[in-house]
Amino acid sequence: NAKKSNSKNCLSCSCFSLRSFAPSRLCVKIYGAGWVCMYLAHLSLAHFRNYRALELDFDGPLTLLQGANAQGKTNLLEAIYFLATSKPVHALSEREVVDWQASLEPIPYSRVAAHVIADGRGLDLEILLTPREDGANFKKQVRINGVNRRAMDLVGQLRAVLFLPEDIRLV
Repeated sequence: NAKKSNSKNCLSCSCFSLRSFAPSRLCVKIYGAGWVCMYLAHLSLAHFRNYRALELDFDGPLTLLQGANAQGKTNLLEAIYFLATSKPVHALSEREVVDWQASLEPIPYSRVAAHVIADGRGLDLEILLTPREDGANFKKQVRINGVNRRAMDLVGQLRAVLFLPEDIRLV
């Protein structure tokens, strides 16, 4: 059994500290902001990388991604990071993250959306990519709780750290 420690708990939800078991929540200490409780409750993908459609609920405190190569594990993590930063990880342009099957739609598009619980309140984040008039590039539309916002307004709404194998350099 985990014991609560008032000096290390998130002030808004009183969940356990990182040193003990924290069921379905992750509380992190942000420099200058104190303890912040945040977790990803739902992820929705449409025509993102190799995902034609995906609806994924995160019910437990831990999610394990397992699968063969080229099955979409990294693409799933990239989608989460895309929502956190509004920038694709392995793509030079947004066009590269749009699934090739999107061209079969009447209006080709890609959509990444999530429901995040932060400090006890729900937050809906969405990025929608639609073709520009030139047909070669895509326009990015960002919504927070259904309201159109600037891409930079996404930063800080979902806190994520992406650590990839190429981040390690062996000497």
